Amino acid sequence: MTLIEFSLIVIAIVITVKVFLFVKRRLSLLFAILKLRKIDTVDVQITNFLALLSKKVTKKPFAKVKVRDTVYAVRLFNGKGHSHAAHMVNSRYATVFLKTGGAVKVRTLARRVIAAREAARVYFPRTVFLPEIEDDTEEIPILLFSPTPRELTYVTAERTSIKAAFTGDEIFGSRVFTKTTFANFIDRDSRGFFDGIHTDIYKYDK
Repeated sequence: MTLIEFSLIVIAIVITVKVFLFVKRRLSLLFAILKLRKIDTVDVQITNFLALLSKKVTKKPFAKVKVRDTVYAVRLFNGKGHSHAAHMVNSRYATVFLKTGGAVKVRTLARRVIAAREAARVYFPRTVFLPEIEDDTEEIPILLFSPTPRELTYVTAERTSIKAAFTGDEIFGSRVFTKTTFANFIDRDSRGFFDGIHTDIYKYDK
């Protein structure tokens, strides 16, 4: 076996594993959304099965989840997984990139404990165009991250700073969730838990 043949085999294995994991996550997401139908006051309609194959952000809703009189239009956002981070720049586009570092490393030197923050590095940034949200729609736009990135940040409305996002936050017209936190949110919303109170309660996590 030549080096080229070995390299091609390794590349094929890596691609196969990535595709398998992506499909597995998306099928898990589909079943989690369909499972919401078991709640008495919830109706789920899958409007675009092809959205499950999307590698970026779906322009049209993947599903519409109706809770009593409220309709949530769910679009999928591929966050590329825990090795990546996502940053929403404005209502038109976001970026997804491989991020390393940023962690605090602790080491012992001459009986002293020294903590130092490792510099974060960004690789392979990719621009993602966000779907346009109609102003006159009564549906609540949802961006559902699958796979979930390690972190999500966004530029504030004043364009003066960058903040970390929490699931349930409204960012540029859409509310952001992960699979698990969205299911929890719908379950609580169906029981009137959020009636008349602030709903941004879920910390952004996998």
